[in-house]
Amino acid sequence: MKMKNLNKKLNIMFLLCAGFSISNYVSVFILHKLAIPQSPHGETLRMFGLIFFVLSVATGIALPIIFRTQLHGKLMRNKKIELKEYISYNRALFILAASSSVFSSVNYFLAVPDLYLYGSVLATLWGIYGVIPAKKRIISETKYYRVQDVR
Repeated sequence: MKMKNLNKKLNIMFLLCAGFSISNYVSVFILHKLAIPQSPHGETLRMFGLIFFVLSVATGIALPIIFRTQLHGKLMRNKKIELKEYISYNRALFILAASSSVFSSVNYFLAVPDLYLYGSVLATLWGIYGVIPAKKRIISETKYYRVQDVR
């Protein structure tokens, strides 16, 4: 596969992920404008806020680091990475970033305390920023991981 095709494929996957995240926030914003009531109150709301904050941080920051470490370990064992593995690795990162946006949009919908809301939004932004398929990053990763079939 040519580098141009790989870049195009990863950009399409990223745009789907970003579009999903944006649609989550827009739909929750619309629900707020329609004044749809949220059910939990008080300490239950704080608990839900904390749970979704932790899930957002886990899927936006922690799990992508673990995935990258696993891919690096596979490189150390095999000395190269197949193109399919590299694409599925990037797809998994995109899905994690999108799932992080789901958790933070639930926090936004529930109107949890600001610490949990802003923390989960920052974790989501970090997760999405970390998977932007810049051409320079793709080139350096394919060289570093010795991805096969990329010219």
